Amino acid sequence: MFSYQVDAEIKLALPRLKDAETIFAMIQKDADYLSEWLPWVDSMKSAEEERQFIETSLEHFGLGQSLNLCIWYHDQYAGNISFNKFDQRTRSADIGYLLGQDFQHRGIMHRCVTALLKIGFTEYDLEKIVLKAAVGNRPSNQVIQHAGFHFDGVERHAEQIHDQWLDLNVYSMLRSEWHVQ
Repeated sequence: MFSYQVDAEIKLALPRLKDAETIFAMIQKDADYLSEWLPWVDSMKSAEEERQFIETSLEHFGLGQSLNLCIWYHDQYAGNISFNKFDQRTRSADIGYLLGQDFQHRGIMHRCVTALLKIGFTEYDLEKIVLKAAVGNRPSNQVIQHAGFHFDGVERHAEQIHDQWLDLNVYSMLRSEWHVQ
């Protein structure tokens, strides 16, 4: 099983089927907050659906298509971070993440993004890593900016959530920029 120790407080690990109940419980608890920025939250209706998502994620990991990791903070499930899709042709990937409300304002996501950059550039030999955040999602944009990503521009009407179109800030980091940090 893939596991990565970020620091003394945080570990990233592939989800296990037995984690489905825990993950689903946090998504349900924070559904109002998470659904403001993530279009799939309202459609996640059961722990069984989460279990199916985990199975698919593990299959995609095995095929080298993506890397979806649980964030464990002091051995408590805190959220997820992932390379949603690897593009072998361009040696690039995009990051997605979510963090439960109880775990915010502790620098957790910044440390996880920094860890995923290292994994992406060293283990997966990526040339470019992309991150997108809704223009209005200030905390997420701050995480990305603090991690040193380059602001590439705004993708207008990029995602629809609750019958409303969101513009997304698009950020990227090249391997050469990461080594400078």
